[in-house]
Amino acid sequence: SRYNHNHRGFTCYKMNYYVTNKMCRDLKKNYNKLKTPAQIASFIPIGGVGTWVITNAFSSAVDAMNVFVRAANQGKGVQLTYNAHFSNTTSYQYNDYARYVIK
Repeated sequence: SRYNHNHRGFTCYKMNYYVTNKMCRDLKKNYNKLKTPAQIASFIPIGGVGTWVITNAFSSAVDAMNVFVRAANQGKGVQLTYNAHFSNTTSYQYNDYARYVIK
């Protein structure tokens, strides 16, 4: 959703993605195969959840997998969020504030 925080020259959005409990269970089943943020991101079939999100929302690939396993065990999913900033005049774009919540 659009995020207005007086960032002159940029259009900004809060990006929200939900990794369902089923996806968390699938990640759990493949725990030993998913060893890098890139492997984890490619396993999650949600556009917008790339390596950057996994790398920056979690402290490591092991931490990410442990969060997904914990969510799977609790019957919950994982909400991933970050802010995306797009320049209004050039092709420059960057992301920040990646985080997760089990819910």
